Amino acid sequence: MKIEASSRQGILCCMRPTRNNNYRYYICKPSTQEWKVLPNPKLRYWTVQVALVVLKSDPLRFKILRLSKDSPTSSRNLGFGNYFCEIYDSKTNAWRQGNIISLSEDVSLKYHHQPINASGLICLLTTDDQVLVLNYDGEEVNPRFFLPEQAAQNKNYKNKKLISYEGKLGFICLSPSEILELWCIENTINHVWRKEQEVETENIKRVTNYPSPIDFYNNDVIVMEGSNGSVFYEQQNASLHLVKSDKLYGPIEVFPFCSDVEPIN
Repeated sequence: MKIEASSRQGILCCMRPTRNNNYRYYICKPSTQEWKVLPNPKLRYWTVQVALVVLKSDPLRFKILRLSKDSPTSSRNLGFGNYFCEIYDSKTNAWRQGNIISLSEDVSLKYHHQPINASGLICLLTTDDQVLVLNYDGEEVNPRFFLPEQAAQNKNYKNKKLISYEGKLGFICLSPSEILELWCIENTINHVWRKEQEVETENIKRVTNYPSPIDFYNNDVIVMEGSNGSVFYEQQNASLHLVKSDKLYGPIEVFPFCSDVEPIN
């Protein structure tokens, strides 16, 4: 079973392989162990990004956006920079075809970088450090814009990642001097970035090597992934909590979510 997307309300979208190289999609709530089988999208295309948006919790109403593309050996020849967009609506229990998202041939969506739901929009990061903005129907609603100027297309800035911070679109990275930087969109019309925080990582390196930022649990607690596990770093009192991993390599993706124990149904 593979997690494809998570929501802040504790709902996950998952997928598992079945017979004959097929797959089956599910929606689940881990805290209540509830599972619901979903109809499949067009699985002949490779999944690139999946976004899950909870519109209403009681009764549960959600949408799933799936961006996919042709395999390199496909004869359909959609084009390297083009992505299919499919939208699942729990109200109709069906997928529908959305617009085709087109990028330049030398640009693609970043793999293992989850779409971010912020300010009622879905934001995705491209390999040329631009932000692609979609609404819940998979339509591109804003012009694409770059990450903060000093970090955009600068290879000395590492671990670039979009996050949701206090409901706003945020961006985290490690500067060339290994300082964790947090930026947020200050002006959503002109897409002006403002630096919110700078955090030294020397304390974190006391418990793990090669720490990379994952998310802000809240405005004070940072989650980072290191060589031997995950670190929760509380800035106010500089306390560290290491969750050790017994695996040789860390996870490819981390899906943050909050939850309660109220049943979906």
